Amino acid sequence: YFTKNSDLPWEVTPAFFKPEVLAKYKADHEKYDLQHRAIRCRGTWYLKSYDVNEANQVHTYLVYLRNLPYEEQLYWQSFNEWPKAGISQRAYQTDIVGTFSSIEDPLIDIKRQIRALNKQTLDWWQSRPSELANTVHYPFSASQAEWSDSILKLSQLLIEGFQVAGLRARLTKAGITFEKDCGSLKLLMELAKSNSDEATSTKLLKPLRELQELRSKVIGHAVGSDKKKKLIDTAMQKHGSLYKHFESLSSDCNRALEQIVAMLSASVP
Repeated sequence: YFTKNSDLPWEVTPAFFKPEVLAKYKADHEKYDLQHRAIRCRGTWYLKSYDVNEANQVHTYLVYLRNLPYEEQLYWQSFNEWPKAGISQRAYQTDIVGTFSSIEDPLIDIKRQIRALNKQTLDWWQSRPSELANTVHYPFSASQAEWSDSILKLSQLLIEGFQVAGLRARLTKAGITFEKDCGSLKLLMELAKSNSDEATSTKLLKPLRELQELRSKVIGHAVGSDKKKKLIDTAMQKHGSLYKHFESLSSDCNRALEQIVAMLSASVP
């Protein structure tokens, strides 16, 4: 990893950057493939590893930065800053110790569950495009627009996957009445109530309803509007940052999806 008897930095010396460094890769899905731990510019360069530490700084290693084109190195340099914390615990486990990470990542888990659903033929699930899944990322910066986009993309990936026709067929076969204009979340609520009490069913669907409500409000209101500002202030007060809010919401949605899949798999097809 490094050359002995040299005054130069070790190749695994980490460099730290403002989270906004990822913004251009998120904005151009045609040109860049932004993965959870790597970045690829289609047909040209590849950044083998990066992560985000506890201080919300993006970090990677000099050995990988040196492989980028010079212009790309200058771009990263423009966001370079002194470390406010060390490398992430996940990066330490995978890059230094050389083991699989034990750090939970709810967004990765959601995508893993959805990939598993896509491989099956289910009356209640519509396969989600891999291109869409690749656009769902954490909003690491303090940008309201980035947070809003993350909410929108997660809703498109998760909630829009539930098939209304299949859910209605399940309810009809079970002899459960429902309103004709019910959406997927309302139908899931009715199915959940047929298996448990209303309080438990409400708790189960709460994360998905929160995600859908946030989507309608953050997309429906302009940046800087009073209603949108109130949503952001509430998220900041409760979680400390928009990233932490999205991470918490993703964790709740991941658990809800797991329970909903179990419920639908156990019910009569």
